[in-house]
Amino acid sequence: MVFYQTSPTRHHRPSPPPAPRIIPPIAMLSAPARMNVVVMSTEDGVGDSVKTILERDFRLSGWVRPLPVDSSAIAIVVKTVLLPRGLRVTLTDGETGRDVRTGEFLLPSVATADSLVVSDSLSRDLAAKEAVTKALLQHNVDVADSLRRAQARRSSFWWPTSRERFARAQQTRDSLLRVLAHADADIRARAHQDSAQCDSVRLQRLQHVSTQRDSLIRAWRWALHGVADRLSQWITGHQGIAQSRVAYVSNGELRLVDADGANDHAVVRGETIMSPSWRHDGKAVIYSSLGDAGARIVRIDLLTGIAAAVAGIPGGLNITPVYSPNDQSIIFAHGTEHGTDLVAVPATGGAARRIVADGHDSEGPSFSPDGRRIAFSTAKARTPQIYSVKVDGTDERLETPIPTVGRSYRTSPDWSPDGRAIVFEQQNGNFQLWMVTRATGELRRLTSEGENEDPSWAPDGRHIVYTCTQKHARHLCVMDVDTGNSWQLTSNGGGRLAAWSPMID
Repeated sequence: MVFYQTSPTRHHRPSPPPAPRIIPPIAMLSAPARMNVVVMSTEDGVGDSVKTILERDFRLSGWVRPLPVDSSAIAIVVKTVLLPRGLRVTLTDGETGRDVRTGEFLLPSVATADSLVVSDSLSRDLAAKEAVTKALLQHNVDVADSLRRAQARRSSFWWPTSRERFARAQQTRDSLLRVLAHADADIRARAHQDSAQCDSVRLQRLQHVSTQRDSLIRAWRWALHGVADRLSQWITGHQGIAQSRVAYVSNGELRLVDADGANDHAVVRGETIMSPSWRHDGKAVIYSSLGDAGARIVRIDLLTGIAAAVAGIPGGLNITPVYSPNDQSIIFAHGTEHGTDLVAVPATGGAARRIVADGHDSEGPSFSPDGRRIAFSTAKARTPQIYSVKVDGTDERLETPIPTVGRSYRTSPDWSPDGRAIVFEQQNGNFQLWMVTRATGELRRLTSEGENEDPSWAPDGRHIVYTCTQKHARHLCVMDVDTGNSWQLTSNGGGRLAAWSPMID
């Protein structure tokens, strides 16, 4: 996303704006209050309106509360105007009516896909051919009518020579009529072929234009998500998360979905895929691909669509891969007949190095934000618990206090982006989501209804995506950890093993 300040004209350098009264960010207000906003926009945009997308993204951020236009509550008014090259946004103080900040954002241009415009030249060519065809057919009709009128006349000659000449003329006319009939059939066949060919070419062109338009619409929406995130930062001091995605597995496919639930699509089919994880530039995903010989660790470049196995991975069961924060190495669980260990390899491929090899089925690694420690699940305390260890395998610590009464089964840890907490799933009957605060060891239960698994933090450290199962239907859900509010993200059943991306600009 590109941002630049408002300029007076397209042909002059942007002049510095007057010093505005900057809206105090939420950090300066009484937390956890949210800033009220009213979005005023008449632009339809592409698909959803600008207003609809901005309001949805504001709600997603958790820091901004959109209100109706006729609301009496004091709010920041967000005014938008579509420009030929983007969007102008003005923030107005709802109490004083003063404009406090203005900016322009570049958005991709999406042309209208008018089928008449797209196929205009084809239609003109076909119309010209149809005119020629019609003229030829009419000429043949005129000739045939003339021949039939001649045939209808009776011979007035009684001598044999004249009658024979008349009979030969009739035979010639019959032959000409048959030739005309064949010519008509050929002309009509060619006309039908021309029409079919024109329709085929038109369909191909329309499909091509439609594909291009769909791509531009996705780019337009993505850029507008970036606008919403920037506006959230302007208003509250907290950037939104609209310009992020979730990778997940559904029916063996690797799928991606935008943070607002749109643009849900498969990127890898035909494999049995597990445990996707993002590279920190948001341009690649690694995952475990199960096969007859075990499981490979595969990296797919999301820009090119090229997938390739990571070199140096030992044979056998290889699951739950994650990138280190600097993307220089990959940590994953490697299973053998002696148990499951945590193993590291260079991201570009190379010799594997064991980090945790205690024979207690260690898996599900998750890096701390500073890259110094790795949280993981291991069953060394009779049942799986959440531990952490330095990247060199030393200084192992128990992160989740083991209860003195009852049984706990804790797996799938994910370290929060601020490093303060680890979210995980715990089984006491059904699986539910819990969170442990590292500084105090305090445990907090996040879910209680249905069955909830596979938590993954959003880049804002406030939201998590997880697998929610209710009434035998499995989907991905999102929770605002600060408020406890949750909502369904995906609608195609079977979603699981979600991983939230970093911010993708």
